[in-house]
Amino acid sequence: MSQTITAPEGCAFIPMLLARGGEPTAHALIDLADAPYLERLGISSPWFFSRTTGRVLGRNAEGKEVPIARMLARPPRHLEMGYRDGDPTNLTRANLIVVGDREGVVHVPVHRQGRLHTYAAVDQEDFSSLQDQGAMFPWFLSDAQPTRIRAKLSNGKVVPVDLILMKPGHAEKVAYRDGDHTNLTRDNLILVEANAAHG
Repeated sequence: MSQTITAPEGCAFIPMLLARGGEPTAHALIDLADAPYLERLGISSPWFFSRTTGRVLGRNAEGKEVPIARMLARPPRHLEMGYRDGDPTNLTRANLIVVGDREGVVHVPVHRQGRLHTYAAVDQEDFSSLQDQGAMFPWFLSDAQPTRIRAKLSNGKVVPVDLILMKPGHAEKVAYRDGDHTNLTRDNLILVEANAAHG
């Protein structure tokens, strides 16, 4: 008797081929909310797993093979996709990361008003630490403070990412050496006096 696998709440399984021309024998996992988006792009199922590239591919309306992870995350062309749990068939938003063009740097999706707005650069070590602290993805910007990137923790608390990383004292604030608030790498973050005009 075959065992039925149920997708986690809020997710959906998409049939996937492990060999071209065969029958779907596996599945990829996506957020249920992304299904209509992919459908609007004309990407049909079943998808297939490329052993050559290690990516899940689909075909768009023109019949062109497209990597599903990139269609969902829309990273800059020169950056590569990565997976938090190491599983390229787990295409849920919480699992997708963008690997930086600098070694040891990860690019995290940042949303504004529910849509992808930009990416934040963070050191791999800090990224792992934020995961351990319960930081959920994607991060986001609010209209009230459009330059301060925030993360929601697993306990429901919303916190600015720069404050989690730098832990400023009462009379300190976080500043950015290059003035770019999406650059959350350690080389760019500094602590200054709270009344100082910097970054």
